[in-house]
Amino acid sequence: MPGFIFFFSIIFTLQIPTINSFSPFQYKFSKLYIGKAGGTKTDLLPDKLPETLTYYNLWYFPGFLQASPLLTLDLTTDDKGIAEIQSEAEKGNGRGTIYIISSNGNWNHQHTKSITINFDTNTVTYGA
Repeated sequence: MPGFIFFFSIIFTLQIPTINSFSPFQYKFSKLYIGKAGGTKTDLLPDKLPETLTYYNLWYFPGFLQASPLLTLDLTTDDKGIAEIQSEAEKGNGRGTIYIISSNGNWNHQHTKSITINFDTNTVTYGA
C-alpha cells in the first residue's frame, strides 16, 4: 500500500501545471502552452483579444487520470469587441444561439445556466 501512495504522489507532482492568467499580455504564450500541453484544442479561442478589453481571465486545467481538461476564457469588452467576437463565432460554429440564463462568474466553482439552440441540427441543450 505505501508503494501505491508513493506512485500517485509522484504522478500528482509531475502533472502539467494549470494556468490562471489575469494578464492579457500572457494570452499568446498561454494559448501556445495549452496547445502544446495536449488534451485541449485551442482553435475555439480567438487569435487576438479585443483592443477594448476591460477584464480578462484565462483558466486551464489539464485534467488528470479520467478527468477532462478544462479551458475557460472570460473577458469583458465594449459593443465593438462583442461584435468582432460574434462575427468570428458565426464563421466557425454554424447557425445557433446561446441564451445565458445566469452565471456566477466564479473561475474556481463555475456555475452557468444556459440554453443552446443549434438551428443546423435542430437540437436544444439545456445546461446547468
